[in-house]
Amino acid sequence: MDYGAGKGELLQLMGVGAKVADCVLLMSLDKPGAIPVDTHVWQVAARDYMRGRLAGKTLTPRIYAEIGDFFRQLHGPFAGWCHSVLFSAELKRFEGKVGCSPTKGVPAKKERAKSVKQSAEGTDEVDAEEPPS
Repeated sequence: MDYGAGKGELLQLMGVGAKVADCVLLMSLDKPGAIPVDTHVWQVAARDYMRGRLAGKTLTPRIYAEIGDFFRQLHGPFAGWCHSVLFSAELKRFEGKVGCSPTKGVPAKKERAKSVKQSAEGTDEVDAEEPPS
């Protein structure tokens, strides 16, 4: 089965979107050209490769396909694995920032227990943060 047919079949499953389908194709179904596009890949593409083409745009199905096609053209048949390297390198940008190291910013056991209790009671407040630009 080729990439397009495999992706089409996966997308028919409830709860499976383009990114999950591409992850399954890349990592489990031997489709090394599959490019899972998430926020990190979007940021890499917009910042380092497709600056003018992605400025001010949101990740629509058309843009998702455009990013995948761009990386497949740039890196060839194993573009999915090149994507994995770019993804990993992007995550390293967060090293050393508050709350991003394995232990820095991790609340003490007592604070974690309080947080879990508040969450169970529905009294916790969650602040959403925008991803770094």
